[in-house]
Formats: sequence, structure tokens, C-alpha cells
Amino acid sequence: MKKQAKPERRNQKTVSIKQKETSSGEENGQHSVGRPFPIVGIGASAGGLEALELFLRNVPPESGMAYTDCVYVIPPNKDMSILHGVLHLLDPVALRGLRLPIDFFFRSLADDAEERSNCI
Repeated sequence: MKKQAKPERRNQKTVSIKQKETSSGEENGQHSVGRPFPIVGIGASAGGLEALELFLRNVPPESGMAYTDCVYVIPPNKDMSILHGVLHLLDPVALRGLRLPIDFFFRSLADDAEERSNCI
């Protein structure tokens, strides 16, 4: 299935999300990037922030999932996407009508991380 071209957007801000390096051969000075890990995107409305905090406090440390040290809140009248592990804050394409910014982000996460993406 051929991917459709995405419309060009203006006023873009970015945040990079990169994997940490692991020292599998530290004694001989070699470092390698750890194997790819699952990435979890969690969506909540403004009223869901308390539930999000409760969820994050109870995630097991050895879950095998990647969680950021920050919670990113999409500002009003913006969309967020991820491409090549970099978050992008964009002006929305549709200026009026029903907008679902978390759905937009989840689709971009699924496109970018493929089988490693998890959306809640």
C-alpha cells in the first residue's frame, strides 16, 4: 500500500527522542546502541492528567517499554507528530471542524515506530 503525501505545514517545533547507548563492550572501549524498544504513546484529555500520573507511577521499572521523563501536552490549535524519533509540533491542516489531535499523533507514531508502537 502506497503512503499518501502529507500536506506541508508551517510553524514547526521539534523535540528529539533518541535511544540511550548501552555499553556492551565497555571494557574494550566499544559502545553500541541498544536494540530497538517499544514506544508507548498515551493520550488523555485535560481531565485525564490525574489518571495519567497514577498510571506512570505504577508502571513496573522493568516493563521493557520506553516512557519519557516528561509529559508532553499538545497546546490548543496544534497537532503533534513523530518522524524519525523526533516530535514535531505543527499548525493543524484543518482550521475548522472536528479535530482529533491525539488520533493524529497516534497515526504518526504507528507510521514511525511500526511494530514497536503502542497507543493507549
